[in-house]
Amino acid sequence: MRKLAIGILLSMSTSAFAQSSGTISTKIEKTPVSGEEISRGIRVSVTKSLMHANLSEPVGSTAGDAKQQVGVGIGYASIRTLDVGFMGNVIYDTFKADGDNVGMARIEGNATYGLQKIGYGFLGLNVSQIISGVDSRLTKNPGIGWQFGIGANVTRLLGVDVAYVMEANKLSGPAGSADLSMTGVELRVHATF
Repeated sequence: MRKLAIGILLSMSTSAFAQSSGTISTKIEKTPVSGEEISRGIRVSVTKSLMHANLSEPVGSTAGDAKQQVGVGIGYASIRTLDVGFMGNVIYDTFKADGDNVGMARIEGNATYGLQKIGYGFLGLNVSQIISGVDSRLTKNPGIGWQFGIGANVTRLLGVDVAYVMEANKLSGPAGSADLSMTGVELRVHATF
């Protein structure tokens, strides 16, 4: 047993000596260069959201999950590594809430920052508007919300974003007004042309 331990120690010290006396490791890691293009062009996207809706009225509030049925978008992005860029989207979603199909449009503008050759972060503001599915006697006013998230390009043309989104709308009618806010996580798969 003693001979085995001495043999292992001798082998390890010989190996360490050989590495320190002339063998140099040449591992080179590529660091991102400022201004390299990550994504630039028109984007077409498909979205899937997990949203929670909250309706606040003067007499109380109700809350529940809003199940998304469809989400599509079009926009433009200019994102570079280690640099500030921008990304804008127009997104149309339909949600099922309390048995109603509610159609919503959202325009968003984001500041971006390229972290790596394929990855970036973003944050910005949005304006959302209920388009359909709510009582026609109600006035539907747009509201201002926000979003932030991260994204990555899988290939030069295809990418994915994950965002936390807050949308706000105001409804008013003969009985008074109500605020509708929706918050949750949104997954977007996009193609850039």
